[in-house]
Amino acid sequence: WCVATGVALTSFLIPLVYVGQLWQQLAWFGAVVLLMIAYLWDLPWRLSGDYVALWAIRGLRGNPVAEWESIEGYSALQTAVAAAGARGDVGSLRALALRLSRFLVTTHDRKAELTDAYNRGRYRALKSLLSGCAQGAATAPSAFAYYIGYVMAGVLLQAVAGGHPTDDPEHELLSGVLRALRSNHENINPLWTGVRHALCRPADHSMPFLLTYWLAHNDWPADDPRRVTRISGGLARFLQACSAQMYATDEQRGNDNQVGEMAIDLYRDIAMYLGPAGAHARHRSTTTRLSDLPLTLLDDFHTQLMRSWPTDTIASGTRIDVVNAYEAFRARLGAVVTRVAV
Repeated sequence: WCVATGVALTSFLIPLVYVGQLWQQLAWFGAVVLLMIAYLWDLPWRLSGDYVALWAIRGLRGNPVAEWESIEGYSALQTAVAAAGARGDVGSLRALALRLSRFLVTTHDRKAELTDAYNRGRYRALKSLLSGCAQGAATAPSAFAYYIGYVMAGVLLQAVAGGHPTDDPEHELLSGVLRALRSNHENINPLWTGVRHALCRPADHSMPFLLTYWLAHNDWPADDPRRVTRISGGLARFLQACSAQMYATDEQRGNDNQVGEMAIDLYRDIAMYLGPAGAHARHRSTTTRLSDLPLTLLDDFHTQLMRSWPTDTIASGTRIDVVNAYEAFRARLGAVVTRVAV
């Protein structure tokens, strides 16, 4: 196209005979044809969710999280994710959610991480981003809730890295998603499934989000609560909120043990996927062994969950099942850690 256009433009500077004018017209025609072919060739990519995500993320990258709301790409991401869910476009939704969640996990707000304290601007930016993406979740297919779980996992890790306290009920990050699902409790389980798959399983042929997060922050002190404590606390509080929304009455709680099954599923993913992945990952941590962190996460999550578990007769049977599953998966994960140590 550049060559054809150059030849055509040259004719304005150099007088041409009739044959030359004919070649000029051919050059213009060829330039237009090539331009149209290039446009049509690239059009599917430019209309894809992957392209929209890359374009929007390019505007956010390098800026502090507290300033994201004033950037055009921020609202574009919210609109694109919500619109893909509304029209049932699972392909675009998957591409958008994976790009956005991976960006949230890998981006570093250096000033916020050094400060390690609550910041209202960061809190509002992350909460609004997640709530905006989840609009229409109640009427969308379950695949939408599943991929919103990936975005939720990314938001949780980004917030924890910047020092957001996950034990503060006045500044709850994840409540907006549950509010969007208030009229459709069936999508809560897919949402939780997306969160645990993103955190513990290989995401889009890459490492689990938690493993990426730990490798990126291996210079933190071993007792830094951002490593495990705040993550497990956020997950435990979110599971409790799911329980409160799904089972508002004792009757509903007695008919289903879904919350216990959701906790057991997380134990399984930590023991069977995150633990072995951490055991085989290469890292240069100077403060703690990477293979120990999944076990610490399992213990800490279970402890925080049991503290708030209902003590009534209806919930006691499910509690026993959860405790038994925890002990079984802890033994399995402990064997992996011991084998790595040896």
